[in-house]
Amino acid sequence: MPITTLQHTTDAPWHEQVGELPLTILYKHSPTCELSGMAMHEVKQFSAEHGEVPIFMVDVLSQRSLSNHIEAHLQIRHESPQAIILQHGRPVWNASHRRVNSAGLANALTQLPLPKD
Repeated sequence: MPITTLQHTTDAPWHEQVGELPLTILYKHSPTCELSGMAMHEVKQFSAEHGEVPIFMVDVLSQRSLSNHIEAHLQIRHESPQAIILQHGRPVWNASHRRVNSAGLANALTQLPLPKD
């Protein structure tokens, strides 16, 4: 499953899109940050190895209001790069900066209770 840019409209609010999924990852990315570039490589590697897990990306520069809305809605302080694992729209794990890597994401998944469909 490819990494998808998260969209937010009045007809399809972001939290309704991810809330319908048993498990998903939000990835906040800054295209001008070298650390985000390295994290993106890691997220792509994770996606290649765990294609069954949907990943939605938020470009924190071009989608600043969406990034702020996610921060307020989830009550998780904004960082970038940042990965947030959600089960049925609820945050169950998050990491930022150098902790956003393929091994960390995979390990986090093994620590989670199985999502209920």
